[in-house]
Amino acid sequence: MKKFSVIAGAGNMNSFEFSQKFIGSAKFRSLIGYCIEVNLGNQHG
Repeated sequence: MKKFSVIAGAGNMNSFEFSQKFIGSAKFRSLIGYCIEVNLGNQHG
């Protein structure tokens, strides 16, 4: 459900500013790292 609040928040500022804040957040970086690990794990076995 968090995704919806993130999308709603994007409407309140321009997309560049939003993406800078979002990409800069530690949660986003850890989420990307997790997704990469899962994807690599799936590919190799």
